[in-house]
Amino acid sequence: MTGVGGELLRGVDGLRRRGRDLIGVQNGAATPRVVRIRLSSDGRQLEEIITLDRPPKREGEPTVGVVLGDRYVYVASSAWPFWADDGTRKDDGRALPHVVLRELRLAR
Repeated sequence: MTGVGGELLRGVDGLRRRGRDLIGVQNGAATPRVVRIRLSSDGRQLEEIITLDRPPKREGEPTVGVVLGDRYVYVASSAWPFWADDGTRKDDGRALPHVVLRELRLAR
């Protein structure tokens, strides 16, 4: 999916709405990020896409989050890359990473 100004929105997990904004984790991109997608006042068009955070490179992969008032808390390092599509653990000898949560303050 292409957003405002041709920005790609592929791989956005767990969109959460906060007023006119959608907040989500984009992990289907080369550089994972947390994005804020501003909707038009009628909610039918995208007006703006802003990068709110780029989690540090870790063993895992960033994924879903939750809006808690003026904060967004998300999983910055999950164990998704360590599991096969059929639900079995990949046998690559690596230990599962610790799950890391990150918290962002959202503008009012």
